[in-house]
Order: sequence, then structure tokens, then C-alpha cells
Amino acid sequence: MKTSFAMAAGIFSTLLIIGTVYADTAYADCGTSHAASDPHKMGRIATISFQDMDADKNGGVNFQEFKATFPRTRQPGFDMLDKDKDGELNMVEWEAFKDAHKGMGSYKDKPKTT
Repeated sequence: MKTSFAMAAGIFSTLLIIGTVYADTAYADCGTSHAASDPHKMGRIATISFQDMDADKNGGVNFQEFKATFPRTRQPGFDMLDKDKDGELNMVEWEAFKDAHKGMGSYKDKPKTT
């Protein structure tokens, strides 16, 4: 019973984070024609490098740097991803964000890099 509750709470938290980060994005639009321009669609999140987002190369991604890549992001959504509340995403927080999106769109079919 405790395991089921913990799993349900984890799923709910992930959905809440995703919903907050993409507050103006309906889940039904995944895979539609605007997918090419939206990083979270069609597996593009898998191709985004933490280092590329870190414009000032300080080892963290602040809200403005994150929003440059994910323009639909709202501050409260970013704040939920920033688990240590230091105002920036670190590599661990970035990986958790990517893991939360594995089931969306074609993430599992991420483009091959050469």
C-alpha cells in the first residue's frame, strides 16, 4: 500500500512539474506540426546540451538561460526543477528534468548524434 501511494505521488509530482513548466502547452499538441520549433516535442529535449544552455559558462543554468531554450517556461515551473533552490539548474537537476520527459512525444526515438 505504501509503495502504491509513493508511486502515485511520484507520478503526480512529475505531471505537476511538467504542467507548470509548460503552463500554456496542452498535452494533446505533442507531435503536431509546431514540434520542430518546440524543444520538448518530438524528442528534441534529448538533443539539448546542458553546456549549450549554460550561456555564461558558470556551470549552472539560470532561469533566463533555461527560458532561452524553453520559451514557454514560467518562473514557478523553473523553481520546481531547481531542487536545491540556488537559482540555477545543475547537471543533476537537468538530468531529472530529462528523465521526467522520457514518455513524452518521441523521446525514446531521440535523433542519433554523429
